[in-house]
Amino acid sequence: MTDYYLDPAATGAADGTSWADAFTSLYAATAAIVAGNTLYCRGEETVNSGAVLYLSATGNTQQLIRIIGCNASGVVDGTRYKLTFGTATQAMTIAGGGWGYYANLEINGNFTSAGISVNTNSRHNVFYNILIDGPNSTCLSSGDQSRFYYCICRNGNGNAFQSDYDCVYVGCAAYDCDGGFSASGTTTYINCIAHNNGIGVDYNDFGFRLAQDCVMVNCVSDGHYAGINIPSYSNNIIGCRITNNTYGIYDIAAGDGTHFLNNYFHGNTNDYLALSQANVKMPLIDQSGSEVDSNLSNVDADDGYNDRSSDDFNLKSDRTYNGDGSDVWGLGLGS
Repeated sequence: MTDYYLDPAATGAADGTSWADAFTSLYAATAAIVAGNTLYCRGEETVNSGAVLYLSATGNTQQLIRIIGCNASGVVDGTRYKLTFGTATQAMTIAGGGWGYYANLEINGNFTSAGISVNTNSRHNVFYNILIDGPNSTCLSSGDQSRFYYCICRNGNGNAFQSDYDCVYVGCAAYDCDGGFSASGTTTYINCIAHNNGIGVDYNDFGFRLAQDCVMVNCVSDGHYAGINIPSYSNNIIGCRITNNTYGIYDIAAGDGTHFLNNYFHGNTNDYLALSQANVKMPLIDQSGSEVDSNLSNVDADDGYNDRSSDDFNLKSDRTYNGDGSDVWGLGLGS
């Protein structure tokens, strides 16, 4: 296993063996690395108009390929390596067989297609602290069994996140794209935020679109036509805040089997559309044995966020799930 280095400002041998002799472009660096290698990246890189970064290296279960951004001193502290693109068809294409770890990267530019596009046969990739801003299509499109941690997509003219089956999202956010999070099925969302995606005219302007067997826990969907669009079946939505949408929940299919537990609705024109199954709102059983709907709607004067207009979805200090400060359903989410 070998470490390599990337710094566009380096003036040495450009063979990646040290910071002094670092590669000066991600394209050159990724052509050299193989399974088990780690590439540390610092600084900023401008990619010429029309160029595409095509990453074909493949890791495996024992040896990942790692591409990690770091600060000017070479320390991994969350500082992102910044890539600015021109009109590339896709800013980055990951075409290998998977098992890649991509962390602390920022991709900007008005490119004509996806910010990061992962081929469908490239599985088991991990994305950590990725920021994608401004593509004319999907921000981040991935294959099966990918994992996303603390990634942000914004200002895209397509869905923010588009994934195939068996993916997991933790602490991710979709802001001001044409659509929010969309998955083919069996995908889990934990502590994710979707805000103001779409132009508010139909069900394609959604915060989350759930296919079969998806789970949402402690998520926020705010400011859409369809807060959560559910065209398929067997989904579970637990402890989420569904606020300020035209329809909080849209399109529950007949015989769906989707359940809602301990969710908070506020400020939606309609909390539900097309609820064809009366038992989808999963009840709680109180001490007397009676069923009580666990979901709350418009019980407070406002939605409880610090400042949704600035993408701050942390709750006000006196607010939790039911607004009285006494229970455990405060989401504690931020941007």
